[in-house]
Amino acid sequence: MKETARDRYIMVYNADLCIGCAACSIECRRFYGLDEKGSFRVRIETQETGSFPDVTLEHVRVSCAHCANAECIKECPTGATFRAEDGFVLITQERCIGCGACVDACPYGARYMRQIGQMLKADKCAWCYARVYEGQKPVCVEKCITGALLFGLSSDPAIKAALEEPGVDVYHPEYNTKPQLYRKGVRPRHKDVKVLAQVPYPMG
Repeated sequence: MKETARDRYIMVYNADLCIGCAACSIECRRFYGLDEKGSFRVRIETQETGSFPDVTLEHVRVSCAHCANAECIKECPTGATFRAEDGFVLITQERCIGCGACVDACPYGARYMRQIGQMLKADKCAWCYARVYEGQKPVCVEKCITGALLFGLSSDPAIKAALEEPGVDVYHPEYNTKPQLYRKGVRPRHKDVKVLAQVPYPMG
């Protein structure tokens, strides 16, 4: 895993391409052998915004954003949650005491408690740190059937181009956590087709 001092890993989620199939979430659980009792490192939630006729339905990715100003790191009392030299926010399970402080601190709801051995401990998406270290992509990126996920270093031309596209921003910039997960919003579909004010229906 090679990067310059100013380089960082970034994920760009294009909600306009996401169809809500949850293949990313399912493959994550399969790959890491997570149980089926609420263990989701990645979730796809559907949100409706706006008011008629300007209503937008968007699939929202909920996962760790590996924030540069992470609240979870500040609140962890044992240092179990830490930032690796390459910017990944990780958890050392051996140091986690299961207090849940980091879960409460995350403003994105990206952390949860999972049964690990005899204890409930904090868990979350690690952007497949071990795979990335070996030169591979996160499993969710590989499994996305529509290409809605882009992952790479900030110096990568594809990442640079994606971040410069209109409508690309982070979730809740007002939180000031400096997340490294960016999203491109949904393009309003109702403007693609002219909607008739009156549609005649055959009677009888």
